[in-house]
Amino acid sequence: MGSILPVLLAVVFAGLIAQGMQLAQALPGGSSQSGQSQNAAAAAAVQAELFGAACINAALASPAISSSISVTMPAGVPVPAQALCETVADPVAGRDVYSYTPGVPGEATSIESDTEGNASWFRSIASGQAASLSSEEILQIPATIPVGVMLEVVQVNP
Repeated sequence: MGSILPVLLAVVFAGLIAQGMQLAQALPGGSSQSGQSQNAAAAAAVQAELFGAACINAALASPAISSSISVTMPAGVPVPAQALCETVADPVAGRDVYSYTPGVPGEATSIESDTEGNASWFRSIASGQAASLSSEEILQIPATIPVGVMLEVVQVNP
């Protein structure tokens, strides 16, 4: 009986370890910080994309120039904190619509993947400048847009 007890304890602990590993893999993103960061980036990307689409729709519905357009999100989706939708007169024609949300590490990769490299997505890299997520293009933007935000820029013509 004395020699079976260590084997029995080893089997019990091996079972507990295996169960813990299965549980960690069953959680979204696992229990690692890397997995949690990827989930946060993916969630922020989806919110930015939804806010961008809602911003463009709001800008099309209101033909005025505005530094803060009210955006209606889909049911159950909150407006991202510190997100802003604005329109600026385009020097050539129409208006430029700027939709931006605070950037999260890894979010740019998720947006580029989700939108299949849509050229309307940028990251603000300096005051008055944004870099395209899909190319090396640098875009001049209003200096009031904060550095580090994810930005969708679309020209509308109503």
